[in-house]
Amino acid sequence: MAKKRTMQACNGKDSTNNGKLPLTEENCGDKTTQMLKCDKCRTVTNHDEAKEVRGRQSSHSTKVWWFLFSCVCVASIITRLYKIEEPAHVCWDETHFGKMGSWYINRTFFFDVHPPLGKMLIGLSGYLTGYDGSFPFSKPGDKYEKTPYIGMRVVCSCLGACLAPLAFDITWQLSGSLGAALLGASLILFDTGVLTLSQYILLDPILLFAITSATWSLLKFYSCKNTVKFVGLFVVLLAGVTVAWELWILVGDLNVTLTQFMKHLLARALGLILFPTIVYLTYFAIHFSLLNKSGNGDGFFSSGFQSQLQGNPLYNASMPASK
Repeated sequence: MAKKRTMQACNGKDSTNNGKLPLTEENCGDKTTQMLKCDKCRTVTNHDEAKEVRGRQSSHSTKVWWFLFSCVCVASIITRLYKIEEPAHVCWDETHFGKMGSWYINRTFFFDVHPPLGKMLIGLSGYLTGYDGSFPFSKPGDKYEKTPYIGMRVVCSCLGACLAPLAFDITWQLSGSLGAALLGASLILFDTGVLTLSQYILLDPILLFAITSATWSLLKFYSCKNTVKFVGLFVVLLAGVTVAWELWILVGDLNVTLTQFMKHLLARALGLILFPTIVYLTYFAIHFSLLNKSGNGDGFFSSGFQSQLQGNPLYNASMPASK
């Protein structure tokens, strides 16, 4: 109503007078002033209308985004969990990583070239789903029989199911295109190699989830760098190069004071170096505290370390004093 009255006044009409408003110095001034006022009214009105249109378009785009994202999530979960129990025997590298999960449950020491996080997750998933660590995982083809192996497969599959939604959001953040985001998610969703790796007790879906989530976090805020295999070091390199470039830009920005730059540097040092290092070393601390029984990895370590492993011939043996 206020807009209507304003436009009526600018057009030389007033509803309260039920007639034309005379162009005198007491009301609207000369014709030039009147025209400027009318242009201003039209500009305000057009701006408000454009804002309303943009609001409706934004609301519509948000609904479309969430609809497509939900479809990707549902399709990813269905395809990864479909017939997860088949085949009911040890497949490929399940003989390695299933065995390592059993060692964690039995607290048997072993040695492996990769960091322990992924293998601890496999052992934890088996423990929480009723697996007691008794299955030998001797060779591919061994029947699981009554062994509750599905829980470990489901956990790996759920992490693998997160890849397509993460790819959708990563592509959306980089391109701003829903079409590109849907295409990027589809390339992972329907990739038979990624699908197959996500359905078994393997480190691969855990690794892919860690790398993808680290990339997603890098786009959100440069903070996530955990790795489950040393292949994940490439993500650390990506984060490092990105942060180094950002700091280089800040160094050349004359509007940034030395104090502000040092705050940026300190924040990144804490978030990208100190905190990830503490978390990474914490995994190893948990690894060594859990595995306190003698196993096939004893020989890779010193006699002093072996003396702390239950069942080892050197367990609690007195070490000769060094001169």
